[in-house]
Amino acid sequence: MKTDEEIKNSISVTFEAPDTIVEVFKEGENDQQDNARQAQFLFEEIKRVIAENNLGACNYLIDMRLIGSVHYISPEAMEIYSKKLPSETKMNKAAIVGQSLLLETTVNLVMQAVGRGQSFKWFNDFEEAKKWLMTS
Repeated sequence: MKTDEEIKNSISVTFEAPDTIVEVFKEGENDQQDNARQAQFLFEEIKRVIAENNLGACNYLIDMRLIGSVHYISPEAMEIYSKKLPSETKMNKAAIVGQSLLLETTVNLVMQAVGRGQSFKWFNDFEEAKKWLMTS
């Protein structure tokens, strides 16, 4: 099991004006406990960025390019992504950038399950994802 600091360093959450939260997964966590902790730290960072910038509904740019072609999502992490995050934050649109078909399928299922299937899109190119978020 990794230390809290190692897990926290595997993600980055920043604000990009006017209304975008940028999440970068620098490393995937395949251990069930580490994966759940990564999701919890990500959730806490998103809430911190929202509070610091006094944000209401915002866009999300999620960069998963660095985690490779396979990524595990633990049941605990799935609970955070599919229930806790949507219930405590407001999303306009989400652009997700990655290279994994398996991960794309998993994310698609989660977004459909939380009723956000029409408000997100998967991209292979980071700049295309940013452009899509800027359109109404």
